[in-house]
Amino acid sequence: MNNFSKDYFLIMTLLVRNEEDILKENIEFHLNQGVDHIIATNNLSTDGTTQILEDFKKEGYLTLINEQSDVYAQSIWVTKMARMAYKEFNSKWVINNDADEFWLAKNKNLKSFFQSLSKENIVIGERKDMICILDDKKDKSPFYERMIYRKNFSVNSLGKKLPVKVAHRAMPYVKVCQGNHRVKNNFPFFEKKATEKLEILHYPIRSEEQFNQKIMLGGAAYERNKELTKNVGKTWRIMYKELLEKKEIKFCKENIYSKYDLEKLINNGEVEKDLRVFNYLKEIKAKLN
Repeated sequence: MNNFSKDYFLIMTLLVRNEEDILKENIEFHLNQGVDHIIATNNLSTDGTTQILEDFKKEGYLTLINEQSDVYAQSIWVTKMARMAYKEFNSKWVINNDADEFWLAKNKNLKSFFQSLSKENIVIGERKDMICILDDKKDKSPFYERMIYRKNFSVNSLGKKLPVKVAHRAMPYVKVCQGNHRVKNNFPFFEKKATEKLEILHYPIRSEEQFNQKIMLGGAAYERNKELTKNVGKTWRIMYKELLEKKEIKFCKENIYSKYDLEKLINNGEVEKDLRVFNYLKEIKAKLN
């Protein structure tokens, strides 16, 4: 399907860097969930990320921005995309997403969910981590086949509850705050949050190598950004320092589980099997083949 319309109801933005192991599935998943178009900013990727984005751009599903600055100015770059969604594509709703996040609505697809809203202008997305299981055989199977257990309560590297993400009604002067956790507007903006929350299945650690590289690149970029206070990106900054000093990240090590660990987590009620993304992506792959 080639979709070159310039009038979209639901747009998703993506800021990506070296996400080749998850990016294609993320885009396919959300397009099949009712997202009309993707606006993506590619920030200095050196793996297969660029080609994935170019392929979706060629098919008309994606508008691509190449950002060459290495300072992780996420708020500025995502705000640019969010405003573009309103001004250039006449969108009604915007999801500001990351490559490791999969948004889900209960008993309907995303587009139907947003179409059901009338006066609301903010939708909260509650995040829950999908866990990475240590594979002694170095299995190269896709992340969604390996990561099928969901934590019932997820925390960040500081031990605090994983912060929510927000989707917002498209606005001309919206500002997306660093982290995509909040939005602001230059004009008087009164939040009217939707009663029903969306769920986000989060795949942050897919391997130790992948996560360490993410923190190494992102942490260094934060250090180069002189416009942000040191409190912005605090979790990444701390893990980056730890990685430089100790060559490993404790949070990452603690969140890659053995099969024995998994059994204990299940018995303790800390995790449960969640096949929603797995089943949906398998269905998409079957249709494409």
